[in-house]
Amino acid sequence: MLQPIQRWLLAGAASVVLCAATTAGAAADPLAGVLACRAIEQSSARLACYDRASAALQAAAVRRAPAARARPLNPRRTFGLPEGVVARKEVAAGVRARPITRLQTHIIGLSRTGDGRTVFRLSNGQVWRELLPGGDLLAKVGSAVVVSRGWLGSYWLKLPNGRDCKVDRLR
Repeated sequence: MLQPIQRWLLAGAASVVLCAATTAGAAADPLAGVLACRAIEQSSARLACYDRASAALQAAAVRRAPAARARPLNPRRTFGLPEGVVARKEVAAGVRARPITRLQTHIIGLSRTGDGRTVFRLSNGQVWRELLPGGDLLAKVGSAVVVSRGWLGSYWLKLPNGRDCKVDRLR
């Protein structure tokens, strides 16, 4: 016959094993883990099981929750600030995507304007035009190009042969 202390220890060990099994199953279904804790007789083991199962429920709720939407900046607080400062604040707040400084793509079409400037149709759907008619760029359809940001809002288009020109975007 088991002594009362031995029964208590045996019940505690059984509840720990049962709780471990229910917690392992709770990873797939957190609610099942909470319900399985009800079967544990020892109160301290049952409470520990409920604590683990509720933590799993909270983690599952966080995974399923939609991402918090960034709120736009208050226009009264940004009024009068330079556009660059507002843009940096919006990037920091998650309202605006971080700007890129260069774009690599391919030429899918070339044409000339009436005054001799080259128009570049790019594979990403953008259309750029040479600002000043210059020398021959030796641009070819299929060539890779890099469009990069310059000073004071300007843009440069660089060809693989090393030649480049200042451009503006038409579309």
